Amino acid sequence: MRTAMLSMTIIFTVISAVWATDPMKIDFQWNYKQRAAQTLFEKKDYAGAQKAAEDLVASAPDEQSRIKCIALSAIALAHQGQYDQAIKKAQDIADKPVSAYTRMEIMTVGNKQADLIAAFKDTDLAAWPTNIAYKGYLSRGEAYKVSQDDKAALADMEQAAARSGQDTEVQLETLNKIGALYEKFQDPAKALDAYRQVMEISARPRVKGAQRAYPAAILAAARILKDQKKYDEALACLSKYEISNSTVGLSLLDMSGDIYAAMGKKDEALAKYSEIVKLATDTKNKRFAERANKKMEELK
Repeated sequence: MRTAMLSMTIIFTVISAVWATDPMKIDFQWNYKQRAAQTLFEKKDYAGAQKAAEDLVASAPDEQSRIKCIALSAIALAHQGQYDQAIKKAQDIADKPVSAYTRMEIMTVGNKQADLIAAFKDTDLAAWPTNIAYKGYLSRGEAYKVSQDDKAALADMEQAAARSGQDTEVQLETLNKIGALYEKFQDPAKALDAYRQVMEISARPRVKGAQRAYPAAILAAARILKDQKKYDEALACLSKYEISNSTVGLSLLDMSGDIYAAMGKKDEALAKYSEIVKLATDTKNKRFAERANKKMEELK
């Protein structure tokens, strides 16, 4: 066993030596380190991500990889509160659309939505490469929303949703935001259309982002249908989601109870509220149980 282990150690050492001089392996090693830098960023270790990304710039296998590292480093700087330095680094990116989008991200992190709008309100985002154009529309749309220019926000978000392609996580989240904006504009038909798109896309197998967006769309659509007194449609909508003791599950149960109460079906409403009380045992869900008990008292 000891001999076998020693042999494996020697083999590994030899392979490592070969890899060190093999361009394909150098790329593999670089890509591994780049993913590690991205992971640090996702874990909110912004200082670590910044250093890791900056260390990779000089050894990047191509210009696009180099740009990715500079962009990651710039956004990590913004998260550390070094806004001016982050913007300067982003401006140095040779690829103009990537440079602009990176600055958008930095401005968003710095809560400088007014600056973002001032800098990019006239930018032709449709001319950007497909893989970042939709993100640009979303960033600008979010900035408009924060600035309470809902009409401009809606226009950009619709572009973002339409151009998001395979990025279903962004697409679903954006469609829910579009639905909420149409509700704000008192256009329930278009709001329902947006929420139904979320439900349709989420019904496909293995859709990224569906776990969060799907129940939110169901709840929003059911609320609109209830207000329109389309109770059966609202209940059918709610039945699409499997009830659990999660916040989402309890919210859907609560909506179901409210719909039955509005229909005059007291027993069915009481059954839904009673189920909430049974499921909402965690401290974080205490408010659901308290509200359900209050509604049961009002119905009795």
